[in-house]
Amino acid sequence: MFHRKLLLVVAVVVLCLSGVVYAGGLTAQEAMNYFNEGVKAQMAEDYNAAKTAYQKCILVAPSDLKWKKFIANNFGIIYLKQGELGKAEENFKEALALDPDYKPAQLNLGMIYEKRKTRLEALEYWAKVFHIEQMKPKSYLMEGAQLPEPLEKK
Repeated sequence: MFHRKLLLVVAVVVLCLSGVVYAGGLTAQEAMNYFNEGVKAQMAEDYNAAKTAYQKCILVAPSDLKWKKFIANNFGIIYLKQGELGKAEENFKEALALDPDYKPAQLNLGMIYEKRKTRLEALEYWAKVFHIEQMKPKSYLMEGAQLPEPLEKK
């Protein structure tokens, strides 16, 4: 009798866990579908439909940081196209807060700085993005002197 109850409990637990795993797979697929729908709408310049699809993606997968950074970057592009540089900058910074090494958001933020800030500020930002500091020489460089060849003694 005890074994039957234990077997029944184990079966119920296994069914519940498999349902959760299956549901997790469904939400990931649904999030991807909403994201792709948003990208298509954004490419067609239907920005309201794109924003709605992106928001649905976040609602379906609220803890998935990958979607959040992609969507923050894409929202930034939408705002940029609509001429709202302040909102675009906020979204690119949000994407970088989620992933500081996310290149598309770095480059897009650089484009904002190119438009909004002085050329020197933009150059400082581009230097950081492309790691120009790492490319500088380790020591002073001296051009080798072209010394005349010694004259042969006769």
